Amino acid sequence: AMDFAAMLQEMGVDRVIAVDLQRPGQGHEACFFDNNVPLETIVTNDLFIDYLVKELPLQEPILVVAPNAECVKKTKKFQVGLQQRLPGKDIKIAAFLPQDSSSGPTDTTKLALLGNPTVDGADVIIVDDMVDSADTLQNLSAKLAAAGARHVYLCASHGLFTEDAMKRIDESAVDQVVVTNSLPVPKTTSLSSSSNKVKQLSVAPLLAQVIVTEHFRGQAFNTPTEVFELE
Repeated sequence: AMDFAAMLQEMGVDRVIAVDLQRPGQGHEACFFDNNVPLETIVTNDLFIDYLVKELPLQEPILVVAPNAECVKKTKKFQVGLQQRLPGKDIKIAAFLPQDSSSGPTDTTKLALLGNPTVDGADVIIVDDMVDSADTLQNLSAKLAAAGARHVYLCASHGLFTEDAMKRIDESAVDQVVVTNSLPVPKTTSLSSSSNKVKQLSVAPLLAQVIVTEHFRGQAFNTPTEVFELE
């Protein structure tokens, strides 16, 4: 990240606008740039929540799940945002965490769901930062389905969809994978055709509003709903 930031600055970049950098708010990404290079990170939680509330028939109980420790903070904010849009609804939070403290790569087949959640009969929403090979998605959705989940949805900021990701998604217990269009969804070749379970949400209105705000500082940043009305 430090080398990438240095290359951008050498190219003459004097302002950075990004979409859901990992672990937002911790300052790790901004510290790689000089003080004269402002960094703006668009957080897409509200975009996903707006889609879920308007397009999917979520029914109680609703369980919001972090797939790892790094996503717990993001998932908690997602839960709070969903509660604000669905007041009075039973919305709980849980997280998949390793059962031991050993170092090294995490075996997602051995993760345990912590938080004493009620999975049986619940609509479950996994909140992740990206979908890469979809191996984690496949394993965790299988655990949730085995525990009796009514529906399993996954919201992730970025869809890489490498290797046989689309095939794994099709074969998984997940009902829908919702990602932003920060990256194009692969359509052909060895990556296999795009899965019908994948839904992309456009971040173009959010990016456009931030760019306008950066150029005209007097304008306030709109909510996702207000931004969509500008289209």
